[in-house]
Amino acid sequence: DSFVHEKPSRVAVQCITDAKLLSISKAKYNEMYELVTDWAVFCNSLYEDYISRNNKRMHALQHLSAGERYRQLMEQQPELVQHTPIKYLASYLGIRPQSLSRIRKSLL
Repeated sequence: DSFVHEKPSRVAVQCITDAKLLSISKAKYNEMYELVTDWAVFCNSLYEDYISRNNKRMHALQHLSAGERYRQLMEQQPELVQHTPIKYLASYLGIRPQSLSRIRKSLL
């Protein structure tokens, strides 16, 4: 949203592991629309994927229990569960770290 409207973002991202960051300026992004024939198709597929993932996440937060959300995360992204500190997993799942600890303990 901030990129599209060229306003400062309300969120920040912090990496907890080494990562490579790809970035593009708004001017270059707009230039790609002029130069690359399928740029709009590429961007639309990214937007559709984002919307789909966001809808699934919202549904999970609204309709699944904390335990169900954790089990779903373990099934869909086990590497994330293995390599992410519990406080970040709990935040992502919308619960307190203590609650996540109890959920993990009950699954053993």
